[in-house]
Amino acid sequence: MKIIGLMAKEAPISVLFCRQPAKWTRMVRWNTADDTFERGQWVKGRLRIGYANLSPDGSKLLYQLSRHQAPTGRRHFTAICRPPYFTSLVCWTGIGSCRFWTDSAVELDGPPGYRQLVSGQVPAGFRVEMTNQPGRIEYIGNEPISPNGSSWSDTDQSGRTVYARNGIVYAVDVGPTGAKVERPLADFSQDRFEEVIAPEWATKW
Repeated sequence: MKIIGLMAKEAPISVLFCRQPAKWTRMVRWNTADDTFERGQWVKGRLRIGYANLSPDGSKLLYQLSRHQAPTGRRHFTAICRPPYFTSLVCWTGIGSCRFWTDSAVELDGPPGYRQLVSGQVPAGFRVEMTNQPGRIEYIGNEPISPNGSSWSDTDQSGRTVYARNGIVYAVDVGPTGAKVERPLADFSQDRFEEVIAPEWATKW
């Protein structure tokens, strides 16, 4: 299993994408303040993690998914959801650069008419800006390069180093003498697909 994570900018929240070889990915919500983990839904298809973006408060996720759908072939979607559940609050066709500017404002890149609403609706007070400026929004890449055989590494909101290796999430603690100690936080290596129904709160804005 390969794990890649995103850190919220203004809250001690991270979203982990736990990917199996058979194109299944599970989302996990991680509270980095107390190191509690909430396992969520699985999704099948090519999840374009390099385009995923977490709202500053960690309450919502923009994600993009490509999957084969007969008879039209491969289709691409952009959606907003409530971690750790992929159930969409709103979904559009198409993929491309996207980001949260604030907790209630997103920008989606694409030419006029490219993104069509598939399901859901945007509530009053939430702003969606469609742009056609390739390269304006930063793309972070599908495969982050991390050291020591890890699939992902980052610095959490408290400043400690965290990373994932072989389906296990670790933190690096600094002892009284200054020595760095690797500490496992959670093991997802044995997780396998199971149907998970999103609770009611995760289906509402």
